[in-house]
Amino acid sequence: MQALDGVAGPSLAAAREQFRAEGYAGPFRAMPEAEALAAAETLRREVGGSDAPFAARRNRHLDWPLIDGIARAAPILALARALLGPDMVLWRSQMFFMETGKGLRWHRDQYLTLLADDTRQVSVHLSLSRTFADNCIRIVPGSHAFGRGELAARGFRLVPGSEGGKYGAPNFWRDPGGQLDALPMLLEPGTFFVFHPRLLHGSRDVTTPDDVRPKLSGGPVRIGLGLRIAAADNAVLPAAFAETLPRPDRVVAF
Repeated sequence: MQALDGVAGPSLAAAREQFRAEGYAGPFRAMPEAEALAAAETLRREVGGSDAPFAARRNRHLDWPLIDGIARAAPILALARALLGPDMVLWRSQMFFMETGKGLRWHRDQYLTLLADDTRQVSVHLSLSRTFADNCIRIVPGSHAFGRGELAARGFRLVPGSEGGKYGAPNFWRDPGGQLDALPMLLEPGTFFVFHPRLLHGSRDVTTPDDVRPKLSGGPVRIGLGLRIAAADNAVLPAAFAETLPRPDRVVAF
């Protein structure tokens, strides 16, 4: 596991170059493993896992010091600043309780209907538990630079209408005859990676346009925390604060 100091140095420079070339950087350690596992157990106990109301899993950095503290881990902020500049805002946090066989299909975190500029932002995924080959995020390195022609050549088909609506995150299904060079992000508890909003990623390889979900195969639940960080002058639109608990939602300056 690579170290990532909270100051400029060779590891931070290498992370910036990896992000530029491949669309992601990491994994890096954000917090000790024991601390991450304890946080995972707290989330499971207090929130209730994947059966909890959706709003109870979103933007809890606004009212829960545990989530706010995790989001402010020095390695996460150092890398985000290296990619976005010194002034940033956290506009979304999302807890994930992922069962084997469930998850999100191939997509990009562009949020075309939620942000003024879909490129001046980064996504962070921090694992609070161990991930597994059959229960993890998979990414397509370099796909942040793919145009629609290259995506189509590799068998990725846009789900009609997914660029609009309440998320604006383009979703795709994959023609099983296409080329797939996906990398599983096998994370230890307390480690994270950061990725470009146009990097193609998903936790299920959906190969039908109607997104038929396979039966669950059992196994441990993967617990993670997603963070969406934008440059401070990139306007976050009001629609970004839908589907949260009733409270004054807002961006948080870092």
